[in-house]
Amino acid sequence: MTVNSGNDVTREVRWNSELAKIIDHIDSDDLPKLLIEGLAVLVPFSMSTVFVNRGRSRPICIYDTFPNSAAKSGIDNYISSSYVVNPFYLAHLNGIKEGLYRIRDLAPDGYFPNETYDDHKAIPAPDEEIGYTTVGWPKGFEEINIAVPIGDVTVEIALFNRIQDGGFDEDHMNILHARSQVICAILRKYWQLHSD
Repeated sequence: MTVNSGNDVTREVRWNSELAKIIDHIDSDDLPKLLIEGLAVLVPFSMSTVFVNRGRSRPICIYDTFPNSAAKSGIDNYISSSYVVNPFYLAHLNGIKEGLYRIRDLAPDGYFPNETYDDHKAIPAPDEEIGYTTVGWPKGFEEINIAVPIGDVTVEIALFNRIQDGGFDEDHMNILHARSQVICAILRKYWQLHSD
């Protein structure tokens, strides 16, 4: 790693401290929370979720930092309905590879036809990154995902940052990409210990 500034050194020291805590708690139910806290020292984000996508079954949300019950209703609506049109879920069904993704890169143009909105608790929203939003889901966010496929399961870390705050730039992507193998290894081990 090439260190370019004092901020880079500070970030690495903080990340290493968080990483040690994460590894010490890899068998704990608190691991998703600690992992999200660790990622927060690497890149700025406003909210996060950790989903487990299981074959064609409904995803399970094992952790989130959504700010209030109104926003959490978006998670409930996603799990009960709109997940079936979500680009990450569709990529999971198609065998997504381990790594870091922008949600917009997983969404092919025109993949979400208008007639399915009402059926899946989704609202057309041309200003949103993927052209719609789930009922109750907070609006105006850019999303990046870390995918960890494990058999027919894909663990998904989703980070959300306000578009008005700049979303995620290429530096953020590079910082996370450089650590994605370690993050994925941690989640694989966690899932091995907690899958039942």
